[in-house]
Amino acid sequence: MFFQAPRASQKLAIVDVGCGNLGSVAIAFERFGITPTITGEADEIASADKVILPGVGAAGYAMEEIDARAFAGRFGH
Repeated sequence: MFFQAPRASQKLAIVDVGCGNLGSVAIAFERFGITPTITGEADEIASADKVILPGVGAAGYAMEEIDARAFAGRFGH
């Protein structure tokens, strides 16, 4: 499946699990006219039309944080 870019009217959530350069990811989307929300809140993530889980080369740590923040089920983990 190919990534389909969100439209400006869609809500885009960038998941904050305490690691990664979230600001750079947000700026990249803003250059295309999309204003993302950086959040670690499960309800905000669940209500988003599109979700970005930034990779940082620390997948183990990121998954531990996702589990600890109790929103792993939202990602099918």
